[in-house]
Amino acid sequence: MSFIKTLFPKKHRAVYRTLLLSMGIAGLLTACVSTQAPTNPKRTNIPSADNARMRSIEPAWKVELGRSGGEFFQPIAVDGAIYAATRDGNITKVDAHQGRIIWQKKLSTPLSAGVGSDGQYTVAGSLNGILYTLDEKGELLWKADIQDKIQGELLTPPLVGNGYVLVRAIDGRIHAFDAQTGAPRWVFQHPALPLILHTHFGMRWAGPTALIAGFPGGTIAAISLQTGQAYWETPVAWPQGFTEVERINDVVGTPSLIGRLTCAVTFQGRLACFDAQNGEMIWDKPFSSAVGLDQSAEHLIVVDDQDDIALYDATQGQLHWKNTQLHHQHLTAPLIAAEQVFVANQAGKLYGLSLAEGDVITSLSIGRRAISAQPIRVGDKIVIQTQGGELYGLKLPSL
Repeated sequence: MSFIKTLFPKKHRAVYRTLLLSMGIAGLLTACVSTQAPTNPKRTNIPSADNARMRSIEPAWKVELGRSGGEFFQPIAVDGAIYAATRDGNITKVDAHQGRIIWQKKLSTPLSAGVGSDGQYTVAGSLNGILYTLDEKGELLWKADIQDKIQGELLTPPLVGNGYVLVRAIDGRIHAFDAQTGAPRWVFQHPALPLILHTHFGMRWAGPTALIAGFPGGTIAAISLQTGQAYWETPVAWPQGFTEVERINDVVGTPSLIGRLTCAVTFQGRLACFDAQNGEMIWDKPFSSAVGLDQSAEHLIVVDDQDDIALYDATQGQLHWKNTQLHHQHLTAPLIAAEQVFVANQAGKLYGLSLAEGDVITSLSIGRRAISAQPIRVGDKIVIQTQGGELYGLKLPSL
């Protein structure tokens, strides 16, 4: 398969200037961006707890992980266990059913983002460019100084599996290491851009021999695990406007993948789905998001940069509903689970929406700690990590 030429010329300087973009700033930068709205958008108040339609959601357990203090600490679930990290160097494995700590490793240096794990290897990167890999018992297997190999911070948790550890810094390049030894394998190069978001750029496995990733500048690519070369790379959106800020259209969050359908969304750009086999676009819509999306076999859910939530048909792009009840609530990326949609916010609240109708039917205050990591599902629970370093297991409410 051919490698599609990237959108941007090589003349851009290699030293990046990053834009510290919080959800609060995002709204100031999107005046020129329009998003598709439904014919009859819902603009009702958030239902109160005593509303007959509201469903209860109850905490099952809580684990103190340590001090997080950052936006890029996302837990990961593997085989009924949860792996989580905190800014102060704690890496913890938790039984998802009971909330019991299986092991906890304290590293001697602050970490920059969450962990990656396949159950056999658990990996995290430090603020000073050290990559730490733990074995199944939480003991240090190897560490590698990769500071001279990367440019910028490690804001994305490593992707671990298939014998590899994949690491990407804010410069967009992806570095592959042998999971057992830490030996470097390859580097996927991506053109430098003058201005990019200071945000999470995720990666996802596409079978045992490939991965899918989105990039600054608005492209998405399927990359060979063996060679580090792109099977295909294609634009989700193109830069618009005259100033560097107006032309930011980075892919945000982690591209989704269900079967052969992979979808991605950009800031100040578009929402689009592609054939994962060849990169051919299936459908696209004008859209702007600062946090990302989630996908099921039939649905695609995405939060826009005004914190309105939209549900699309995943295969055809038809808009089913748009909810504006949580407008400007500083939401996380969404999660589809049990015919519901879950989002959390920086005020420490979790909301559940009906997947069928789009109304808020669940809400729960989880302390006062901000939540910026996307909720994850593990069995019959929703798991949330706060910026204060608490990990919560919440029972899925029934409809």
